[in-house]
Amino acid sequence: MTSEEQQPLLASVQVVCREAPTLMVEPQLVRRIEAFLDYSSQYWLHKASRDLPLRLVKRVFARKQWDRDDVVYSIGQAAFEGKLDVIQWLCAQPDESGNAQTRELLTKDNPLSAAAYYGHLEVMKWFVENGAQVNQSDDEGSPALMSAAGRGHFAAVQWLVEQGAHFNEDGEGDAPLHGAATFGSLDIVKYLVKKGARVDGKNEGGKSALHYAAGAAEECVELVQFLLDNGLNPSDTDELGRTALYYASTAQNFGVVEVLLKSGFQVNRPPEADLSRAYLEAAKGDRLSLVEHLVEYGVDVHYTNFQGRNALHEAAGTGSVSVVSALLGRGVDLHQTDKFGVTPVLEASRHGRLEVLRHLLEAGGSISDANIAGQTALHLSALGGHKDVCELLLECGAEVNCCDKRGWTPLHSAATAGHTDVVQFLITSGASVGTENTSGQTAQALAEERGHDDVVKCLSERSNTAGNQNASDPFAEYKEHLLHSAEVHFNSIATTVQDSSEGSWLDSPIEVRLKKQKWNSKGFLETLKQWSRLNHPHIVKLYGFSHSDNSSKEPYFVCEATTQLLTTEANLRSLWDIVYQAALGLQYLHDRNIVHGTLYLGSIVISSSGVAKIAVFDGCFDTYLPWCTAPEILVGLPASFDSDVYVFGLVIVDVISGRGMWKFKDNNETQDAILSGELLSKPNNMTPQQWDLIERMCCYNPADRLSMTDVVRELETLTKNHSMDQDAGFKDSAEHHDWLNAIDDQVAEVTLPCLDIGHARVGESTVSRLLTEIDAMCKGPMTIDSMNRDVYDRLTDIFNQLQAQDPPDNHIIQQYGNIVRYFHMRLETTSSVGSSQAARCAASRQGADDTFSVHGDIDRFIASAGLSEPTPVHQWRDQWESRRRQQQHEMLQKLENLSEDVEDDNEREEALTYLRFELSKHPTSYAPSKVGDFTRAKSTITALSSLKNPNWFIPAHEVQFDKFDEFSRGGFGKVYHGKWKRSEVVVKKVKLKTEEDKAAFLNE
Repeated sequence: MTSEEQQPLLASVQVVCREAPTLMVEPQLVRRIEAFLDYSSQYWLHKASRDLPLRLVKRVFARKQWDRDDVVYSIGQAAFEGKLDVIQWLCAQPDESGNAQTRELLTKDNPLSAAAYYGHLEVMKWFVENGAQVNQSDDEGSPALMSAAGRGHFAAVQWLVEQGAHFNEDGEGDAPLHGAATFGSLDIVKYLVKKGARVDGKNEGGKSALHYAAGAAEECVELVQFLLDNGLNPSDTDELGRTALYYASTAQNFGVVEVLLKSGFQVNRPPEADLSRAYLEAAKGDRLSLVEHLVEYGVDVHYTNFQGRNALHEAAGTGSVSVVSALLGRGVDLHQTDKFGVTPVLEASRHGRLEVLRHLLEAGGSISDANIAGQTALHLSALGGHKDVCELLLECGAEVNCCDKRGWTPLHSAATAGHTDVVQFLITSGASVGTENTSGQTAQALAEERGHDDVVKCLSERSNTAGNQNASDPFAEYKEHLLHSAEVHFNSIATTVQDSSEGSWLDSPIEVRLKKQKWNSKGFLETLKQWSRLNHPHIVKLYGFSHSDNSSKEPYFVCEATTQLLTTEANLRSLWDIVYQAALGLQYLHDRNIVHGTLYLGSIVISSSGVAKIAVFDGCFDTYLPWCTAPEILVGLPASFDSDVYVFGLVIVDVISGRGMWKFKDNNETQDAILSGELLSKPNNMTPQQWDLIERMCCYNPADRLSMTDVVRELETLTKNHSMDQDAGFKDSAEHHDWLNAIDDQVAEVTLPCLDIGHARVGESTVSRLLTEIDAMCKGPMTIDSMNRDVYDRLTDIFNQLQAQDPPDNHIIQQYGNIVRYFHMRLETTSSVGSSQAARCAASRQGADDTFSVHGDIDRFIASAGLSEPTPVHQWRDQWESRRRQQQHEMLQKLENLSEDVEDDNEREEALTYLRFELSKHPTSYAPSKVGDFTRAKSTITALSSLKNPNWFIPAHEVQFDKFDEFSRGGFGKVYHGKWKRSEVVVKKVKLKTEEDKAAFLNE
């Protein structure tokens, strides 16, 4: 068949693959398609070399001129898969001069290690025969012998040693013996020792082969005994102070633990931390004899770890009935709460340990225990689908309609997880079907969002409601977001079975994000509901969704195209700008009452315009990553705003330092570090002030962490350039069109010497006049007036210092005038909000943010100008925090006497509009201690007015722009560069002279 004849057939195959992706799992059909399908345009050479047969690799190779590095990398990828024919063909291809360079290709990046890693002996032999060096290391410093030993490939190890491979350590001090011990390969360890490998060698972390063997994934008592017999000391500790006992306990290699205790520690007693770890792990592993042995050895039976957990917690969670009984008999506290409020009763309930729970309750355990999220034993057992545990708890008097801090009842928990049997049981036990959580969702609504059809049916029958009226056509509710599938084009025919792919929609570049289930799969409707209402410069924009036209109707999201953040390509300054922009996106999510829940480095992406954005729902991870999560998540608590803050702190370290917070290779060690409250030392390229922010974000106790509003404030200060020459006191260096730049132009040059700084002109005014007007705007009785007065006092003190200089510096005066001008403009905006105190009170949070920003500008100005800070007026932070708490309380209390503050219905509705916006869009800006006041305030507003603000409404005090500096104008009005929530925006100020103007505005 000619190439021309293939085209219609190829197009047909592409349609089949796209519209019926399930056919692609049929091996016979795949082979028939591959017989003629040209994959070359869909693959890079290295991926083709790894995944495709040689005939298709040749097509990919012929598509373009690949450079030498591409070929070298591709050889390594083929080596992983043992594809000798691909390797030989690639090595035989001539270079630009027409000569094959097999030896040169095989001595770069060491593909020999790749083949050794998977034990492809024939490939290894061909490599060495054709010039590869057996002792060469790969990019990670690992020679082939280390790779083979670490994967337990005895034949490969033996052959490499025969070829002269050394027993030397790799780049991190690990030797082949360490790798073999980690894998638990006794044969390889014995062979290497016989050939002369050092038994007592340690790596850079101080670990010996005994540490690795003790913690091997597959328990190998004989290997540990062999190492002990060959002189390794079980008392040796690594750089973390841990012996082999610790690693054996963590891996629950209890046979090794017993060997170490009985025959290893004859002279020195193990560290108490290692003994305690062994005690808790033995309790978790239901090893009663070992628990008793450790207690006899001197371990405190009442021991609690850093997290506050005792042995009863561990045994209860794994259902170790015999251990629980023994511990209760020894008086271990069954009411002990860990740092997240978890008791043994909650642990047993969460994991469905019915018999353990019986023992605990008979011993006096409480069914009313609740963790710091407010979840009771009934919540946790319902969430886990443990119907028998739910039955026991209700028999013992548990409250079936109890609510956690999110307003979830046990029915919400069971419905969310899709446990139909538990839902039915709770309803028959008196659960209220119509109860709404704090987000206004019933259990049925949560089940609908997550696609649990059986649960929805059960709840709708019990509540006499029809459920989702659009259940037969779930797309109906979101027609405005539904894109015609013919308008969405993929760059790969395999897109419909991938997590994400590139493509185009109406000729615009897009990304397609896919959850590999049907429309009503868990999370798809929930994701659509949340993502479709988000609109922020630092959130990845959702264009809509579409689905295939076949019967499965597999759906996918269509969003703007982005690229992954590559920290190696950005300087430190731009990295902090990226972090700040991402923080703005996360703050927006929290203000919209959305918890991200699965943040990691890949959640920060870069748009085509170079702006950092948060990928809200990337479809790659439905759960947390073990190295990028908060401690409370590891113990089963729900994701929260606090956990997002913790993880974002980890992400910041990852972005700035180029490495993660944790240097551990093993996920268990990483989780141990997180649960023990461990943070690594400050990276070298972070200042103490920056690291202080990380520590406050990553506090162990969630209640002690900063809010994202606080984080954004701090990051704004950190990202501003310390040179006033570059930021003029308040410019963000990431801005491309900063409306404040115009202020520099409006501050007239001052001819030196200047006798009176107050006469320096700033725009249409002077410094003295602006200060006088600021003074007048700060004389109100509200807390925000006091916060503004604090800024004014600092400005006047600086004014006096500058006035005393002889002669004053012209450039410094200009910078000072900029700060005064900016503060005056912000005061004009926030002070003019409404005609009542209630309206001004609603704007006071924004005013407090403004004062924080200006305080930071003043700090940098004082440092750059060489001024002094001896007076108390410049020690502002504690005062600002105190006044901010007072301002929050004042705003919420204002609602109690709102009727006394407004004079007519128009003024009242104006105030309610601003208050409604504040309470609905900025809930996380208020301290957790104000939750009760916040809830009452929202109820008060609802009672006073049934109106709702339109989704597009943004109050003027949240938008910053210079009214004297438009960049475009016309009959419609004027256009300005500005900021909204610290993000760059374009502001259009339109003229509304006629009803037609108003209609056009509302339509736009």
